[in-house]
Amino acid sequence: MSRSLLGIDIRKDAIAAVLVKGGIKGYYIDDTFLAPLQINGSNNNGLAEALEGLIQKIDLSNTICTVSFPGDSISYRNLRVPFKENRKIRQVLPFELEPMLPIPVDDLVFDYHIVETGDTSRLLAAAAQQSIVDGYLQALSTHGIDPVLLTAGTLPTALSLIHLADTPENVLIISSGGVQHTLFVVANRKVQLSRSFLRSKTPLGDAQNILMNVQRTLSGFEELSQTDFIPQAAILSGFESNTENISNRIASMFDCPVAVADLIDDTEVLQPAENFSITNREAFQNAAALALLELEGIPCINFHRHRSVLKQHLLDYKPRLIRTGCLVALSLILMIGGVLIDGYAAKRQIRELDTQIMDIFKISFPAAQSVKYPAREMEAKLNELKKDLAGADQSDPLPRFIDILHRMSELIAGTIDVEFTRFVSGTDDITITGNTNDFNAVDEVKNRLEQEPWFKKVTISSSNKSKSGDRVEFKLKIQLQ
Repeated sequence: MSRSLLGIDIRKDAIAAVLVKGGIKGYYIDDTFLAPLQINGSNNNGLAEALEGLIQKIDLSNTICTVSFPGDSISYRNLRVPFKENRKIRQVLPFELEPMLPIPVDDLVFDYHIVETGDTSRLLAAAAQQSIVDGYLQALSTHGIDPVLLTAGTLPTALSLIHLADTPENVLIISSGGVQHTLFVVANRKVQLSRSFLRSKTPLGDAQNILMNVQRTLSGFEELSQTDFIPQAAILSGFESNTENISNRIASMFDCPVAVADLIDDTEVLQPAENFSITNREAFQNAAALALLELEGIPCINFHRHRSVLKQHLLDYKPRLIRTGCLVALSLILMIGGVLIDGYAAKRQIRELDTQIMDIFKISFPAAQSVKYPAREMEAKLNELKKDLAGADQSDPLPRFIDILHRMSELIAGTIDVEFTRFVSGTDDITITGNTNDFNAVDEVKNRLEQEPWFKKVTISSSNKSKSGDRVEFKLKIQLQ
């Protein structure tokens, strides 16, 4: 499914928009829009007409919009707070900014960009008047535009260059937004400081104005960070004229290379569509950056927080949700592991019980040959024995086992060295297992037992030497009368 993104850059003197479409093959710039705005001190003067022209030229159905408004109404402050969680940072942010701002915090809307995290968090906080933000949102809403991102100035350009272009770790980014310029101090690939200032009316004066503000901003940053900042490069973006003069003077001041950024070429993410050429690319740099932020998921200061309460809630509680998810996953793993271990232990116990049942069955019914289900077959044989015993003639009961043992001890002379090890009694026979000193003793035991009237027949089932060789193991089967 194709995706459609629209970046709208509202400046003091113009409104620029870039429509990005794409899918499996990549993303391309499908259309652009540029319209001037009047600069006479009125809020949004000419903005409604420009937005009307935008929606007439570009179809906004199923299009995700990201918007920036002029950065001169934004106050940036550098803060350090003893928290890492977004929820806690957002709670204390108004109280931290209140003594630093000339406007009551109740009239402001805040957001922040995380510069550094550790035991504490270093922030680049931004504050805008609620009335200004509401004014732009109202103008956009009137024309059916509900942006997912409402930021200010050319911060999207700086973030896109940092994340998507081959930008050094320590760099100065100077972007032009029509009637004003914005300087971003980037250290360790993070925006550390931002400052906006008006453009001079003459090219020569503007170049001098930029150098003066760069020096002031870097002095303030070095005092704030207690470090010397040496830029590895400087990047200019959005300058429609006087670029060469400004580049030469910055290069001479810092002895570093100066490049002119083109997000369309430098990021290698966006390309113009076939048979579509972009003139005056400098005017569309920030609009293209706005589309890139949403396309690549790059976090940015956003003053339109009330648009998605659920999304903001999830963002604020993301660390807790991750920890909870990990604990739930660990609990599930332990629970499944416990079930598997219990199942294995139960199967092992069942196998041991089956082995015991089989051993008991073979001892109790040695004549049985093939045994598949020992428990069932033993139950069946026991039922047969019960029936046989129940149907036996009670008038002529069988002798008791104790009586049979007593008679056997009387019949076998004390001179015979014999030891009985097993005595198994059935309904009509007895199996005796034992050992003696020689084979003659086995015959003697057999002959003596045959004298008992209770015994119908005595048979030597087996007679073998023991493994030690000093005894004879035998088995006698006695058939009862």
